[in-house]
Amino acid sequence: MLFNYLKLSFRLLIRNPFFTLINVLGLSVGFAAVIVLWPYTQSELQTDQFLKDAGRLGRLSRHVELKSSTYGGSINVSDHPSGIARQIANEFSEIEELTRILHQTNFDKAKIGSGADVFFAIPDGGSKRIFREQRTAFADSNFFQFFSFPLIVGDAANVLAQPSTVVLSEKTARKYFSDANPIDKIIYLNDSIPLKVTGVFKDLPKNTHMVFDIVVAATGIKAFDFPGTEDSVWAYCYIKINEQSNFVELQRAINKHQERIYGVCANCPNLTAYVQSLDDVIFGYVGNNVFTTRSKYFLVTLRTLSFVTLALAWINYICLSINMLHKRLPEMGTRKVVGALGGDYVFQFFIEATVINRPLFYLH
Repeated sequence: MLFNYLKLSFRLLIRNPFFTLINVLGLSVGFAAVIVLWPYTQSELQTDQFLKDAGRLGRLSRHVELKSSTYGGSINVSDHPSGIARQIANEFSEIEELTRILHQTNFDKAKIGSGADVFFAIPDGGSKRIFREQRTAFADSNFFQFFSFPLIVGDAANVLAQPSTVVLSEKTARKYFSDANPIDKIIYLNDSIPLKVTGVFKDLPKNTHMVFDIVVAATGIKAFDFPGTEDSVWAYCYIKINEQSNFVELQRAINKHQERIYGVCANCPNLTAYVQSLDDVIFGYVGNNVFTTRSKYFLVTLRTLSFVTLALAWINYICLSINMLHKRLPEMGTRKVVGALGGDYVFQFFIEATVINRPLFYLH
């Protein structure tokens, strides 16, 4: 009996190749859309949520009123005077911790010793190997404690604690030193500033807005703590608030003292604080942002589209199957007359469904 059902199923496949192709390909496309797009959109929508205390992390940015004759209105800008950020963190009890990162595009040679054109010289015997980099940053000593990016080698509390130290990504460490241990090796920023390697971090995951491969210690750089004068650097300033606080109330509290806090900043008129949650950092648009941003609406639409595609594929499959069964009603009636039972129809249905849909499993 089983052999007869298998023969019948294969004959149906050969007799109706177009029907089989449409059924299998249609359902395959539907499943493929969900299998590919669902994990991708879930990962992107959960960007940075793997970080410890992600719900309490945010970025201290700035809101600027434009009152010139040429431009009007207002704009939110992602970077912030680093010295003023330190002052705010010290004054407001809602803020538990602050960390600052200065991306390569904002490097100023007069303030930190390097411009935006960055290369590293690696001693190699009697010569040096040169590597140009685009993803270098200076950061506070607590950076790897604040953001829980895992370190392969090194202690998060100490890797950036000393001046002239640097932490490399796993990929960069392998590029510079191959399989050798990079710890305590000396590399030269722009072939002039010696930096000691104190740690190696895992390559950043795709679902984070951060973009850096090399992090140099900001410890000892005075420009990080000047109170908003022309000598201060404009960095990306991240805060962790306590569990009883929220970002909206914190922003309101800071701006109550706007004149006193931002009055010392000679080159930032009409400036107020703009506090973003970590979700808003990745999905909200602000000016002067060197980090990655994403569209939440696009990702949600893409995820919804994957399920719509699967639903349409199932509807197509069911309609074609019903149409085929309708054509086979005389055959089923004849079998009923000669003594076929209900269980025989069920068994035949499962055999035919298995044979027809077998290619679907191979496609995935």
